Amino acid sequence: MSDPTRSRWAGGALATVALTLFLVVNSAVTASAHDQIRSTTPADGQQVTAAPTEVTLRFTEDVLSIGAVVLVVDGHGTDWTDGKVRLEGIEATQGLKPGAPDGAYQVRWRVVSADGHPVSGAFAFSVGALAPTDPTAPTTATAKPAVVDSAGEPAVDGGIPTVVVGIIGASTGIALFALVSFLVRRRTGRRHP
Repeated sequence: MSDPTRSRWAGGALATVALTLFLVVNSAVTASAHDQIRSTTPADGQQVTAAPTEVTLRFTEDVLSIGAVVLVVDGHGTDWTDGKVRLEGIEATQGLKPGAPDGAYQVRWRVVSADGHPVSGAFAFSVGALAPTDPTAPTTATAKPAVVDSAGEPAVDGGIPTVVVGIIGASTGIALFALVSFLVRRRTGRRHP
């Protein structure tokens, strides 16, 4: 093979590697940019004196009207929601039945973000005066918003760390470059004994 032909092959191989790296990094960044919850009313962990008439969740992006679910469950497993979730832009508001007793409540939610991916999570609040807690007793963590898979089950992680994406992209690029280089050398070897 002459030098111009070899240069074209090398240029093509580098372009392929660059395109592959761009696609891998771009798809990983897009996948990790799902909608997230910004704030809630009542706030996570807040103690209110009277039962609220509704709970409101505010997200970083608009949410779609399909598949939105908000449950407000007391310590006995009773759901206190009343009617359907109202969605307006970045807000999801769920009405509550009157007469909710004092105690702890968990709000479990699932919405579909504007990019079409379902996200879910939970937060807690309490109503009325609660008995003092034992400071030596173990505490439970409130669930963070999580990405769910296509079956609606919580995914293992909400995204791929940037370092992992970089390592995967670099490894893919190096492997493609090595493959193209091997094929070019092999082809060159066949033409010139």
